[in-house]
Amino acid sequence: MTTAQAASKDGKEKPRDAGKLADGSPKTESLAPRSSPKPEPIAAASKAQGVAPALPVDVTALADAVLSALLREAQGEMEKRRATKKAEILASIGTRFAAFVAEALEAGLDEATLEDVLTKRLRGGKRAGRRSASGADGRRTVKPKYRNPADHSILWSGRGVKPKWFADHLAAGGKQEDMLIPEGAI
Repeated sequence: MTTAQAASKDGKEKPRDAGKLADGSPKTESLAPRSSPKPEPIAAASKAQGVAPALPVDVTALADAVLSALLREAQGEMEKRRATKKAEILASIGTRFAAFVAEALEAGLDEATLEDVLTKRLRGGKRAGRRSASGADGRRTVKPKYRNPADHSILWSGRGVKPKWFADHLAAGGKQEDMLIPEGAI
């Protein structure tokens, strides 16, 4: 039996009304979920198995406009939930941090020592100091100074070991100045 046809009582197939679903119920295009078992047990069982829960709505039967509206609603709800979760976590951190600071001060630690310990802890034990915007390890990115005359996408800063293409160009009688990147080209 195809999805476009339904069987009648005498076993003959007849065309199904386009405005009805396979079970004979009228096709509606609302955002409200169809009556189905409560999704909580499905969601709990699915989470335990690591599988996404079954949807209470058959999204394949929805019109494009309704599906787009549902998607916008779902994304908005997810954003609200993320914001709420973030606010809860920050409030929890604030409460625990205040209790921690009070306990540390009661134990005789001064604020400077506490600040130093916390700063080191936040940075993962790495040395305190200024970090560049270009790298977390404190090194700066050097602008390229030379480019390969055969392939302009290959660049070299002029530091470190000379690339093979650079040495080959010089060996072929080319000049170092030929490979300089003009000012403002990058």
